[in-house]
Amino acid sequence: MALYAGTQAAVGPIVDSVTVRQIGIRKFGRARLFGSIGWSVSVLLTGLIYERAGIKVLPIVYMMAVLLAVTGWMFYPLKTSDTELRMGTIHTKTHFLFEIGRLLKNKLFRLVLAFTFLVSVSVSINNNFYALYYHSLGRPMAWLGVVYSLGALCELPFLFSVGRLFTKWNPILIYIIGASVFLFRWVLMSFEPPTSVLLLLQMLHGVSFSFTYAAGVALANQASDERNRASAQTLYSAVNVGLAVVVGSVVGGEVFNRLGPAVLYRVSSLFAGSGIVLMIWLYYRMQIESHKTSVDSL
Repeated sequence: MALYAGTQAAVGPIVDSVTVRQIGIRKFGRARLFGSIGWSVSVLLTGLIYERAGIKVLPIVYMMAVLLAVTGWMFYPLKTSDTELRMGTIHTKTHFLFEIGRLLKNKLFRLVLAFTFLVSVSVSINNNFYALYYHSLGRPMAWLGVVYSLGALCELPFLFSVGRLFTKWNPILIYIIGASVFLFRWVLMSFEPPTSVLLLLQMLHGVSFSFTYAAGVALANQASDERNRASAQTLYSAVNVGLAVVVGSVVGGEVFNRLGPAVLYRVSSLFAGSGIVLMIWLYYRMQIESHKTSVDSL
């Protein structure tokens, strides 16, 4: 599991970085929506294969899918700098740890990492314990796959259109909107609503995930340059995917076992709410500083 998690964690930020460099941040969401389509289809197909052929067949299917993905990657016409990265060389000759250190000197990037981490912990709690939460409420487990697929499918229109918002709004504002939808979901789920309401709340996953995911990639992209863009995505992913998952798993497990599913989502709401308040503070602070800079330049 550790080997699997390690390899999976490395793929995401590299793919995000290369995608942004190839097509730009405005079109990133449209490219990412194919990941959501693939995830939705794989959930449904995996369920069918498991029911008909058993779990022993799934590793073979997984390896075939990975082989197809790697083959496509090998023949994709990357830019020269990306090809060098793929071959394991860094064209700027700078050390990875040096670039990480340079990124951490950026105060804005540090604050974004800290504040988004709080929201990501709440998302991790949901991702890790939603099935247990759903089961503990005595809801029909046959609907669980539909619930997950519904959430992924609802990402598609928002991932397709979120790039346009970057031309009008600050990525921090887009992140705040997405995180606020997460908070709304966690608060309602803490009241253990009926299955129909859970389905409706899962449909809100589209805007909450799409906005926070795309805005996070955009923020990491803004805080970096050509030399350390991949490092920025890696660091952002390490904090908001790696570390947040660990903290969310530990905290969520303790809360679920001792206090139950309702309190679990109250704790998630606390994490998300704290991150949102701090991001709002950061947004208005940036607006004030930008205004002062404009006045001083007159």
